[in-house]
Amino acid sequence: MHPRRLSFALCVILGLLVAPNVRAQWNPDGAIVCSAPGGQQFVALVSDGSGGAIAAWEDTRNFAASSIDICAQHILGNGVIDPAWPTQGLPVCTALSRQMRPVLAADAQGGAFVVWNDYRSTSTFPSGPLIYAQHITATGTIGSGWPADGIPVSSLAAYSLQRFDVVADGNGGAYVGFAGLSFSGIAVQRLDPGGIASGWPSDGVAIVQPLQPLDAKVAGDGAGGCFVTWRGCGAQGCGEYVQRLTSAGAPEPGWPAGGQLVILDRGTLSGPRAMFAVASGAVLVAADGFNGSQFIVDQRVSATGTAQWDSAGVELASSPIVDDVHFAADGTGGAFVAWEEGDNGLTSASTWNIRVFRQGPDGAPASGWSTAIFPSDTSGSQTMPRIVEDGTGGILLAWRQWPIGARFSHVFAHHLDASGNSAPGWPSTGIAVAPTDSGQGTPAMISDGSGGLIAAFADGRNQAVSGSDIYAQRLLGNGAVASVDHRPATATGFRVDPNPTSGALRLSFALSRAGPVAVELFDIGGKRIGLRELGWLSAGPHAIRWDAPTSQAPGIYWLRLHRDGLANSQRIAILR
Repeated sequence: MHPRRLSFALCVILGLLVAPNVRAQWNPDGAIVCSAPGGQQFVALVSDGSGGAIAAWEDTRNFAASSIDICAQHILGNGVIDPAWPTQGLPVCTALSRQMRPVLAADAQGGAFVVWNDYRSTSTFPSGPLIYAQHITATGTIGSGWPADGIPVSSLAAYSLQRFDVVADGNGGAYVGFAGLSFSGIAVQRLDPGGIASGWPSDGVAIVQPLQPLDAKVAGDGAGGCFVTWRGCGAQGCGEYVQRLTSAGAPEPGWPAGGQLVILDRGTLSGPRAMFAVASGAVLVAADGFNGSQFIVDQRVSATGTAQWDSAGVELASSPIVDDVHFAADGTGGAFVAWEEGDNGLTSASTWNIRVFRQGPDGAPASGWSTAIFPSDTSGSQTMPRIVEDGTGGILLAWRQWPIGARFSHVFAHHLDASGNSAPGWPSTGIAVAPTDSGQGTPAMISDGSGGLIAAFADGRNQAVSGSDIYAQRLLGNGAVASVDHRPATATGFRVDPNPTSGALRLSFALSRAGPVAVELFDIGGKRIGLRELGWLSAGPHAIRWDAPTSQAPGIYWLRLHRDGLANSQRIAILR
């Protein structure tokens, strides 16, 4: 075995022997995701589709051999690390040199695509990285056919660190958009569980503009294709462009080959900040610029490429500094928008603040929203907002906060209703998700699918022992830390009859309390080949008929029952 592989393997084995987080569960201080020595940072998060999450991060436990690696972990909905996964995380890439800034997209099978900046082929940090990808399965393995250190999304160097974006394609794959350094333009690549999607060029589909763009954002179009946006200059002039591609990588019929100008640049635009799919196949695009102060404008673009608001966009904010824009749907065709703004140190009371605004489908403020609001107190500094819809017309937020007088930054969260008011149970200034006296990094956040949130972050509470670790927290819709069922999963009495079977199965189990339930079917190699969402079931006994296995070839399979984060499995034999 290569020394670098052996070194990492030993770290994983030692983690299995001594790691304290095997039975980690939600608690007021958060659940440990990874506490390997050396330090972890820059965490990303995506839903596993069953109330839990997959996290990926930069990892330096093996710094002397391979510099910065990428690792991943599966957290069940109750805060327990999935026992099928390596205790201290799955090595996603341990190639030489730096692998940095992972981004995730769900694969619709309980696994994920991990995409990152990779410097194994260049020494020009931070410019000129390649972009690599890896597929990880729901069972904690590298996807079939994928090499141990991932595949290049393209041989074209990206413009700089983190100049790419990733979105699920809705069919088990993902789109990656990026700005190029070695070519003057934007490229989009499509991934599927086998690697580069069939029919797509190895370097992706290039969308070339004469002015080299600095950034790219992508969003799904709801029909298997994608939108991509960038700032550039083309036949229609300079400004923010959008292109819509089919699942085969061709421009959607009716869209020009060079994209559609949607925000006219009046000499002040800098580049895209966010892109988000909304109702009726439309997307929202946000860009920033500078005209004495920094500003953010956005635009709604129809499925056919028509800019639906003012040609220069709708101004959302203007301040000495504005940054880090994020959208979330409001359930009515409009959207919530969150960003950070600062005074560049001009005052001592509040250097950075988070602002939230709700915008209607016509670009005007939603009813009751005459101006953007502060979701927290405005003392200290609040940065790096993340928002997701709560499923009832409101939003969940997470951000990084430096309270006045505090030694370290903390991760805070909040829940706002459709009118911008604090949801029941939440104080007006939000909640510290893990109120320890330790520095916490920029959060990643997703919905838990039940009206609450899961946040993950780097945490320095064990700095002297293991460096910065990765922690996660789950907060319910009322702001409480998620309760956990401390009984083993076998307490649900999960039975599968008949077993062996040549036909349909009867699944029986009992729930100690109400919650969402799903059943998964895996082949003997750990690949998920079936999923049935049973929805929200009441407490008590249940019996379910499942016909899915009748189409499977004879052999040994595994059925896994997910209930509110708990997992219980049964091996079954299918006969013919």
